[in-house]
Amino acid sequence: MTATTTNSNLPTLKQVAFADTLGAERALEVPTFESKKAASAWIDWALKQPKSHVAKMVTAAVGELESGMYRNSAGDIFKVYKAVHGSGKMCAKVLHITHPFGDLQASVEFEYVGLAAKHVTADQRMTIEEAKEFGAIYGVCCVCGATLTDEGSIAAGIGPICSGKWF
Repeated sequence: MTATTTNSNLPTLKQVAFADTLGAERALEVPTFESKKAASAWIDWALKQPKSHVAKMVTAAVGELESGMYRNSAGDIFKVYKAVHGSGKMCAKVLHITHPFGDLQASVEFEYVGLAAKHVTADQRMTIEEAKEFGAIYGVCCVCGATLTDEGSIAAGIGPICSGKWF
């Protein structure tokens, strides 16, 4: 049996991954690190470097996510919102639609799926017209998932509170 040893002085995978991210953001060449100490020193230095103008241009072109309803390329609908407790990052919930057997009324449920940027991009935000169309088809408010009961809301495809606040 051969004993394997690990060199605890080698940089961690987390250090290497973070260095790669910093290198991409700041247009820096990432060296091969000989030790944890060398990786840590380079990371400290890289954090002080300005972000690349190219990275800034890409962020500006792609756009920032805002609170609202989004439909990804697969057709899934997401409610995107800013976390109010903790990180303050943009989070998402995916909308699930079920049609109980024999029931014409759809039921909807939102399931938390984490960071919004992992699921949608800024250009996939739904327009008010798309939200209204969704509401009219399924009889539920696309924003909050409530059943639309008022004739005006059903005709509009969205509830009055969500229509006023969201768009």
